Amino acid sequence: MEINHQQFNVTFDRLVLDGVNARKKYDQDSIRSMKASILSYGIIQPLAVRPPQAGDADLGGQRYRVLAGGRRMRALAELIAEKELPNDFAIPVIDRDVDDRRALGMSLAENIIRREMSPTDEFRAFKDLADLGATTEDIALRFGQTERFVKGRLALGKLHPVILTAFENGVLGFAAAAAYTASSDPEAQLACFSRLDGSYQRNNPQSITSALRRESVRASSSLAEFITEERYLAAGGIVEQDLFGEEVYWSSAELIADLKDARLAEMREEALLEGWSFFETTEEFGEDIWSVKRLHPTQVALTPEQLNRLDAISELTSDVDPECLSSDELASYNALDAEFDELNSRQSLFTPDQMAISGVLIDTETMRVQKGVLRPSTAEKGGKGGADESTSAKAKDPLALSQPLKDIIGHTATKALQHEIVAQPGKALALLAAILEQSVNSTHGGGRPSRIKIETIDYGMKSDAKTREIGTSFAAYSKMEPEKLNKAIAALFAGTIDLTEKWFTKDFTADNIRDKTRTAFLTSFEADVKPHFDATAYFTSCSKPLINDALVEMTGNIGKGPKKSDMVVEAANACAATGWIPKPLRTKGWKILKA
Repeated sequence: MEINHQQFNVTFDRLVLDGVNARKKYDQDSIRSMKASILSYGIIQPLAVRPPQAGDADLGGQRYRVLAGGRRMRALAELIAEKELPNDFAIPVIDRDVDDRRALGMSLAENIIRREMSPTDEFRAFKDLADLGATTEDIALRFGQTERFVKGRLALGKLHPVILTAFENGVLGFAAAAAYTASSDPEAQLACFSRLDGSYQRNNPQSITSALRRESVRASSSLAEFITEERYLAAGGIVEQDLFGEEVYWSSAELIADLKDARLAEMREEALLEGWSFFETTEEFGEDIWSVKRLHPTQVALTPEQLNRLDAISELTSDVDPECLSSDELASYNALDAEFDELNSRQSLFTPDQMAISGVLIDTETMRVQKGVLRPSTAEKGGKGGADESTSAKAKDPLALSQPLKDIIGHTATKALQHEIVAQPGKALALLAAILEQSVNSTHGGGRPSRIKIETIDYGMKSDAKTREIGTSFAAYSKMEPEKLNKAIAALFAGTIDLTEKWFTKDFTADNIRDKTRTAFLTSFEADVKPHFDATAYFTSCSKPLINDALVEMTGNIGKGPKKSDMVVEAANACAATGWIPKPLRTKGWKILKA
């Protein structure tokens, strides 16, 4: 379409804001700045207008429609009203005879380049462009953005109107609004928004994402690795990219469950064919994978040829950075890596006699597999595994330090650093913070100068912290003020707290100690459990008798509905009204409220 570029002057009464103008909100600071500029320098940039349309009753058929320059127009209106400018002030305009789609694009381009728009204006404008037929690629190219950025803004523009309004009014932050795009269904978004009403979780991105992706699985999870991406995609599984993060999700819940069952069936058949006496999940076996008794594989010596091949693979791959390889080189590297693992595994094998009296156990939560597991009633038999010996004798460097020398160096350095840490407590805290950060980000092999062992608890929430070298961390923490450093350490340490059953089992904590531990520390820190308690999830996992028991405590009556789903809703509502929490979470002074 041909575009006119005729420039001329008009008075303010001949102008009206075009309906396609992308900006709907203006902050007063920007208007004040624009008024000052106009009084000092006049209108530097003409307003872009579309010509009057005789048939447009709303515009009277006489006024030019301002498609780009709404902020200048608002500033002019105030200046004329304040008598700073005369009513007949000449306003330069450029006539742009364009259709709605191109007009919206021009308005959006000017607003993005000149002044940051309110996010909701940007969301809606991108959506309007898409509704007019523009593709994601078109919009991205037009405004110099990535397609992912545009997809994210389009997803935000399609949020339920109630949620968009809440964001525009400051009820929701940007991160929370973005989290609601985890579902493309506006009704599901609204249901989640309503369910979290009155709770801090409504504005908590992690809580929102968890609620909307309750049945989704991370592509990086142990379950996804167990099923394999190849099988999932071949079966027609849907993959969704987090438009505001790095995570990729599998969202076909029923298919995931079916593929998991199919893979378990395959492994069961393979294990029995190998000669194992059983293959069971931890649920079937009745014990946690960490506490079972098991046999150790028998050590087997490799042939000279196999040992030489191990050495050859080590030399080929030792100095290679996989991230710097091409796709073909990476495939070769992975093949060598797999060959090394396979050869190395031959040094530890279960004998037929061992397999005949033991089995294979798989933890269906972590998908960890344990072989050589003994049933409680079976006496432990078979060989015990030992440490692997060196696979080959390597040529010695006459200038290389012997192990005793290395030990002396290590002990000397340890004593020196220990002395300085005692003498410089400020730097000691900075070093502790750096070590905690390394542990939180699961950075292994980073040369941590301490035996402190930290294991963080992760409920599917990825840390926003970026991994950095420990020296860089130490330098940053050393420059912090004491109060800020204490807060940083507390934040890092908080990620290591774990009061779950899984951790207590792994840590061999007795049942009678677990509740005491929880109660003691919750009481010491005066922790308010209620904002973190998901009543719906809790009662969904309860039996009907447990739900009725809670309802009697809360309301004095058992559940009204015959269906468990009705009882769950009733109990969750009563919980919200009374502040009820399970007994193991109650601290001294807790009281139930009257419904």
